[in-house]
Amino acid sequence: FRGYLFRARNFVRARSVAAYCQAAKWPQLYKPQEGFDEVDSGMDDKKDRKRRKKVGKKVDAKQLQKEITDFQPAVSKYHGGDPSKAASAAQARTAAAAASSMGFNGTAAMGSTMGTMAGRTGMGSTMADMNPDRRSWPLPTADHRACADLFALYMYNMYRRRELTRMWATLCGSYERGMDTYAELLNKNPALKPMLESIAAQLKRGSVVGYDKAFIAKQRKESDSSNCTGRNPAADMFASTRGRGGGQKALGQTGMDATTLPKGGTGPISPLPKGVGLAAAADNTKDADLSGEYLTNYLREMDGDDSQFKDIVADVIPLSTGTSPPRVPAHEHILQQETAAQSMGSPSDKPKKPKLDVPFCIKRVKPLWLPIKAHRFAAYRAKVLQLLPQRVLQQYIDFEKQGQYAACITLLESATPGSLNVLRPASLVNNKPLLIETVLQLIVGYSGLCLKNNQGPVAVKLITQVIDNMSLSLRDLHPGHRTVLEAYLYDTALSICYYMPQDIGLTDRSEAFFQQASERYLRLNHTNRYCKCCLRAAAVLQGQGHLSEAEYYTQQALNKLSDAPVSSLLAVCYHNLAVHTIVQKRLADSVAHVRSYVALLRQLPKLGNNWMQQMDDTQWLILKAQEMWPQFQMSEGMRDGQVTKFGH
Repeated sequence: FRGYLFRARNFVRARSVAAYCQAAKWPQLYKPQEGFDEVDSGMDDKKDRKRRKKVGKKVDAKQLQKEITDFQPAVSKYHGGDPSKAASAAQARTAAAAASSMGFNGTAAMGSTMGTMAGRTGMGSTMADMNPDRRSWPLPTADHRACADLFALYMYNMYRRRELTRMWATLCGSYERGMDTYAELLNKNPALKPMLESIAAQLKRGSVVGYDKAFIAKQRKESDSSNCTGRNPAADMFASTRGRGGGQKALGQTGMDATTLPKGGTGPISPLPKGVGLAAAADNTKDADLSGEYLTNYLREMDGDDSQFKDIVADVIPLSTGTSPPRVPAHEHILQQETAAQSMGSPSDKPKKPKLDVPFCIKRVKPLWLPIKAHRFAAYRAKVLQLLPQRVLQQYIDFEKQGQYAACITLLESATPGSLNVLRPASLVNNKPLLIETVLQLIVGYSGLCLKNNQGPVAVKLITQVIDNMSLSLRDLHPGHRTVLEAYLYDTALSICYYMPQDIGLTDRSEAFFQQASERYLRLNHTNRYCKCCLRAAAVLQGQGHLSEAEYYTQQALNKLSDAPVSSLLAVCYHNLAVHTIVQKRLADSVAHVRSYVALLRQLPKLGNNWMQQMDDTQWLILKAQEMWPQFQMSEGMRDGQVTKFGH
């Protein structure tokens, strides 16, 4: 193979180099000899060889002996010799050498004289060595070889650079032509833009969770699902744990009987669908198991994303990325917030420094709020836009820009598969459970956008209509799938209660929302989701003035995490407990909870600065209240049992 490569790539160049070396007579066999001039002639030219042949001259032995006797060595000036004498000695030596060359072909009688001269001049070699045509330059050394290798490597790298440049130029040109073609195609057909947004969302998710997981559903073969003899292991995420040994306890056994739903048909919450309540758990265990076909269709529609049916991780606070504003001392941050609040209230007045006392500290502490996130909002929106006819699509987008999300949902009645208006379940399309879930997830995302754009009443209206019509809208969903979606919607409604405390009609139903969501989370064995729901409910209840209930629900979340490893969710539980106890003027318990979450934070990686800043502020306010507590105790007439010191 190497011989083939040599003949295919380097034979022409090697032949040219060999021809040049032959013409230049390089390299030669022997090193050059002294006393011969460089003569460029051919070896086969006999006339030139005769012309170059030197004629020997006879040497006078007496004269040679005299020269040897009178010889004075020439010492270099670098060794202390006289330069003028060295020059004269060199001339004399040259003359002697010329004289000796005259007797080169003398008789045998001159043999001793020639031997003496050969020994003096260092030319004791054979006649073949004196042939000027057989002398050569010094053989290549390691330095020569290294230079040659370096030059060859340089030339090879230059060749690679040229090839890579040409390859990338071709690729970039192809990309440019492809982008121009796609741009022209999008200009001709605007309906393709939602499809591209969906693809972009899938690629973005693939870069986060891995492309093999993001697109695993599309890589499955239909024969694998049809020929499967046993139940798909992935169906366990939909399976109910109510009929298994060691299942979850009933709601009354968790110590949460203090707040129950209104009895009878007068309550604000719609009745649960058939097969969902805990009373029918034993009868519906078989129905709750998800079939392989339903699961396969769901994974195909969701691009292999089954995270909604699994419990979340306990690391609910993001880690520090270095891009958020740096943390400042707690007292400075609190003063900045207070000054900003006064400036917003009365811009003309100069902000005054607040009075630092125990009531101020109690007023400033706030529990950490863990928001609920919209699930795949961009992908769901792009999918819904693809289902709309061209004449309705532009009108839908205009309503979105104006914030009229209820009108957008009404336009879904013109969808291609049928009516997808979940706010009017009577005319809803049948046997399309995954499309129904898509629209409901879209409404959750629209509710978040309303809260972000200060359109709270619109969010309240949307989520209220969804909750009231949910029992009919979800009639075609699998019982396990319906349970997950109901818990998510009730949890979303509870979150909107936190952002809209002035809406009396919604806040009165907040406790019922929590009961419904927590029941389903416990049934699904989603412990971390249940704990987050408890913390949200506690924050809502504290805003409503129900301090004892807020502490109770937070304690329930802490009890669920008693055997869990260290996590940011556990730190948030202790932090919120410290807030709920200090507002009830229970300083001892509050300081103990501060000690707990500060110790947990030392064991966790560095969390986001915004979250850590609020925890620092809470710690500073509670410890400052502890310092001023004796004076506050005397003014309020409290017992001595409320006094405590941090660390005891």
